Amino acid sequence: MKKLFLTFLISLIFACSQKNNKDENVISITIKKDESINLNSLGNPIIVTLKNNSNKIFPIWIMSCNYNKNFITNNKNIEFPAIDCDKNIPKLYNLNPLEEKEIKLYVIYSVGLPKQKFKIGFLMNKEFSTVEKYQNEISNKENLKIIWSNQLSI
Repeated sequence: MKKLFLTFLISLIFACSQKNNKDENVISITIKKDESINLNSLGNPIIVTLKNNSNKIFPIWIMSCNYNKNFITNNKNIEFPAIDCDKNIPKLYNLNPLEEKEIKLYVIYSVGLPKQKFKIGFLMNKEFSTVEKYQNEISNKENLKIIWSNQLSI
């Protein structure tokens, strides 16, 4: 009886760990240089691709023009420039299964530094019922899960 219970318990733990791994890989992020645009006053153009790897619709919130609230870098020398916009509001995107969402953004770093390697992290957010709930949660970046991209050099 103990063997049967132990086998059941181990199977249950394994099943739960498999579910958690699947949840972690629902969204992936890749980055690449935007070759269609040259370096300009905004910085180095980058294309960020968010992909829903699941077989279900997955909601993500992204600010309409100031991406500093949605993305971070793992290199203190790489930053996102401040971009003026009339209305920076959270926008809900429902990514269909295997759908990709491309976002063009810019990164900057100090002139004179050698080539920089970095990753971009997407601040994963939960599904929120209102814009206000999203804005309250996104302000506290420590509570959000970060999905890291591939590494890029500029």
